[in-house]
Amino acid sequence: MSRIEQLNPNGWAADIAQAEFDLHNNAINEAINVLKKAVEISPSTGSIYILLGNAYFRQGSYNEAREAFQNALKCLLPKSDADHARQGIECINGISKTYLDAAHEKDGGVRP
Repeated sequence: MSRIEQLNPNGWAADIAQAEFDLHNNAINEAINVLKKAVEISPSTGSIYILLGNAYFRQGSYNEAREAFQNALKCLLPKSDADHARQGIECINGISKTYLDAAHEKDGGVRP
């Protein structure tokens, strides 16, 4: 059991702290698992979805990241967090467009 879990074993705040620690140490899969658990405990906490979106983004799981950021926007958030979620979605949309344009060019003009 981690030190954070010892201090607050049932709280989603402990999960967020653990996930931030995991992300800092590039333990992305572990962070995602912890954040999924936190979402189950507190599905209306937008900051959990923001961190989950960041983790999925770092993993390269862009559809999951977009969904997490969209879920964050359904929650009550400070403006800076809402801006972060919107920027994440815009960034992912840009990546998707770049990928589709490259695939389109590679396939001789046939959209995937």
